Amino acid sequence: MYSTAFGSLPPNGSFWMRQAERTEMMHQGTKHDTDQPGYFRGSPAAQLRAGASDRQTWRVGGGFAKQFGASSVVVAQYNELSRPGLVSFLGARERLAAAGLRVPLVYASDAVAGYVVEEDLGELSFEVWLTEDPPQDLVTARYRSVLEQAALAHALRDEEFWQRPYDRGQQLVDVGQIYRFDFDFHVSSLLFASYLGRQPAGVEAERFAELVQTVSAHLAGAMRGVMLRDLQSSNILLTGPLLEPAFIDFQDARWGVPEYDVAALAWDSYTPFSESQRRELAALYPGAHSIHTLDYAIIQRKLHDAGAFAGAFRSQGKMWFIKWIGAALQMALTALERCPELPDISGFLQDCMAKATD
Repeated sequence: MYSTAFGSLPPNGSFWMRQAERTEMMHQGTKHDTDQPGYFRGSPAAQLRAGASDRQTWRVGGGFAKQFGASSVVVAQYNELSRPGLVSFLGARERLAAAGLRVPLVYASDAVAGYVVEEDLGELSFEVWLTEDPPQDLVTARYRSVLEQAALAHALRDEEFWQRPYDRGQQLVDVGQIYRFDFDFHVSSLLFASYLGRQPAGVEAERFAELVQTVSAHLAGAMRGVMLRDLQSSNILLTGPLLEPAFIDFQDARWGVPEYDVAALAWDSYTPFSESQRRELAALYPGAHSIHTLDYAIIQRKLHDAGAFAGAFRSQGKMWFIKWIGAALQMALTALERCPELPDISGFLQDCMAKATD
């Protein structure tokens, strides 16, 4: 049995082996000077493996870091299509920091050139720390601390900034339409068509369309505060002697549904908790939240994640993401079972799970 924050889980050596492999792939550095941008070439640098993002990220030391008064910094380079995300990141960082969230300092940035030089908060992610068999009380305290800080973000207003559209390449997506966009792009296009080579047809198609409409409309109607949107263990770093949480990768923060952040964190595909344990984690959130909305957020988030994992494999060649598609689909299925008012697409999703894990 493997001890976790909530007692012991059944033996699952394959999970922890995959986790170790993934950690190695995502955190190992490469030192290829010819691949470095010119502005820090010549300084010691290690390229970091970002998750499903198409950004390139380096940890840079030497003279480049010293000019910012640091022994090392993190440099993120955005490609042309993703550069609007840098503008969003900078604006969100300023507001989140003012609200009391621990986010990296920004030493320099250029939205036109598409780079940002950030404080190096280390490389111990919440995701990796959870694999080290931490005591139950510490895990509970860490999750509570993360959710308390997330609640500070959820209480922000400045609606003009947070309600601006998402820039998705050549398409602007209104915040109220992002849930529908996620279903269309991440689920129908990346997961069903591109990765699985199958779309729902006939009655299945009608049921899926009804589910998309119902869940998207409910979440859009429940928007009442800021959501970080990608609040998962890999985007939380544990810093300092007390291992206090710090937040990264929040350029998609927008006006939305606080339950979405609770769903993203507690139903994180990278963590091995049981369904009941995930419910206990969600209960640590200090603000008011709707269980009904939480279930809808889990369905949307986990189907989105399955599509994002498929897209990272198809478009970026990141093969390790294939391993997480089945887990994401299973969590969506479990949430669907708690929502009998929604169309039953369990058979189709189970077929997708079987094909995804072949």
